[in-house]
Amino acid sequence: LKIQVNNANIEDYSIYFPDNGLRIPLSLSGVFSYFNTRAPNDGDLEDELNILYLTPDHDKWNPHNEAYSFNEKSYLDYQSNLIEHNYR
Repeated sequence: LKIQVNNANIEDYSIYFPDNGLRIPLSLSGVFSYFNTRAPNDGDLEDELNILYLTPDHDKWNPHNEAYSFNEKSYLDYQSNLIEHNYR
């Protein structure tokens, strides 16, 4: 988040694809990060666009897998304080 750094710039809160030079700036809605989107129009679909994956390009990836939540929680103690690295 830009509010958490000194001298914030566009690089501080965005998704960047270095191979394509594309940067997608992020915004906040409450605590959720997002970026504006729209449905592709006919011209977009006819153009040869680069496909950029925001999620893993893999059939076995499951964003609803509870392992992500479990792993995230393993960084916190019972009071939701971050556990020091050597104790995780």
